[in-house]
Amino acid sequence: MRSSVALFALVALLGFAAAGASAMPAHKFHHRPVHHNGDADTAAYPLVEITLYMESLCPDCQALIAGDLWNVWNSSISSIMNLTLVPYGNAQEWQSGSTWEFECQHGARECIGNVLETCAINLLQNSTVWFPFIHCLEGTFNPWSAGNQCAAYFGIDYAPIYACMNSAQGNAMQHEMALKTAALVPAHTYVPWITLNGAHCVPCENGHLKQAICGAYTGPKPADC
Repeated sequence: MRSSVALFALVALLGFAAAGASAMPAHKFHHRPVHHNGDADTAAYPLVEITLYMESLCPDCQALIAGDLWNVWNSSISSIMNLTLVPYGNAQEWQSGSTWEFECQHGARECIGNVLETCAINLLQNSTVWFPFIHCLEGTFNPWSAGNQCAAYFGIDYAPIYACMNSAQGNAMQHEMALKTAALVPAHTYVPWITLNGAHCVPCENGHLKQAICGAYTGPKPADC
């Protein structure tokens, strides 16, 4: 029997409550102060495109977000990169009437975490806002239940994100993440899966993200390179 969840009306289905979030983790989160894509010394050169294909309850994805990616993000290297996250991973989807249903590797709660992060990315738009929020979610190991408190921590209005999760809009957004993942060439065989400027980057996934970004950038290297 499939353990699937329709992400249209999923919040009510699983009894998720905005006020019932779990406690925040002990470690601290900081707004990143160094992402300046418009600086004169970097604007003339193309940013390095980093795309992370992941899923919300994948332990290796959580470790990468909390470790290498967060360290790069909080360094001057962030000024030469553009970050994209695709929360879908090894999920499967199928159409059910006018909406999509999803089956996730780590169960229905992972599907909720995926759509939460997808809604945040689409509604918040600016990675300097949504990535610290997602880092907070992933640091709790319960992203589906920490949304309200992570949003409050960063001064984000959680109501539109919560509404998106339980809407046809959020369902369609998650379908777009599925399409982006399916379009990978070569197809992903695991997560986390990182592409650098559109090409699969194995070193990025194995402790060499900083070196890969610095090596790919064609302009003057920032101090942390």
